[in-house]
Order: sequence, then structure tokens, then C-alpha cells
Amino acid sequence: FDSLAEVAMPITTRLLLLGLSLTGPAGLAGCQSYVLYGKVTGGSLSTMSLVEPDDPRLAEPGVQNVQITVHRDPDRLAIRRAGRTLSDARGAFAVELDEFGAGWMQEEWLVIATRRGFETAKLQLRIPSRRDPRQLLIILAPGVSEDPNLPDDLIEQYERFR
Repeated sequence: FDSLAEVAMPITTRLLLLGLSLTGPAGLAGCQSYVLYGKVTGGSLSTMSLVEPDDPRLAEPGVQNVQITVHRDPDRLAIRRAGRTLSDARGAFAVELDEFGAGWMQEEWLVIATRRGFETAKLQLRIPSRRDPRQLLIILAPGVSEDPNLPDDLIEQYERFR
């Protein structure tokens, strides 16, 4: 023993400290934000789907400046926006969801993709786990877009679900 304190320290305290030192880095890794990756392309029908990374449609030309908005618990009152981003020049995007449970809890999320001159695409889904390599493929057709922002006001939400 290096000091008198170590001799006096109960065995349970030593085991607790050892456990914390071993699980500390793993515990911190669980606090990282979840990122939903995907790509936006053009097509004749606005749709969304989770696809494998080798899906050939992910290699098609992309649509840039598409606003992708993700809402948590869309079927409940007090829905809230969890993340938002724009697609880049290649149509690729990464939405950071700094929400507890994202990527491991079994819950529904609503994804809305909008850009002026294109129809809005919406999909309610369970986002893939952190280990799942699938990406969100968004296909937008020419047309009229909707407002991607759901009401933050509880009264407006109540009216929506009434």
C-alpha cells in the first residue's frame, strides 16, 4: 500500500472506484449525439426509406439545400423538433439528434424534407440503431412544398390532434 488512506479504505469503496475507472470511458461514449445519415435525390414521386449503404440510388445525383427536419414523438401532444439540417451540394446530409435515447430506444420519429420547387416528403419511422449501417434515402419530386415546421404552441398541437 502506498498510503495509510489505502489501508483504511474499505474494500467496497476500492471496488466501486475500480468499476468507475473501467466504465468511465464507455459511459462517456453513450453520451454522444446520434447522427442520422442520408441522401436526397430527385424522382417522380416524393418518398423516403431506409436503405443499405450499397443501394445504387445513393450514387445518383443529389438535390442540395433540402431542409431535413426530425421531430420526436410525432403522435403525442408536445411534439418537439429534435434536429434540422440542409443537404449539401451532393445531396448528402447528417442530422445530429442530441436527444436521450436516440438510436437505441424504440420510439417513433417524424422526418420531413422540404425544398422550394419540390413536393414535401414525410416519413414516420424508428431510426436505426448506432450499429445499423442503413441510411435515409429521400426522393423528391417536382411540385409544391409545405411548411416543415410543426406548431410549437400546445394549443395548436391540440387542435391538430383533435
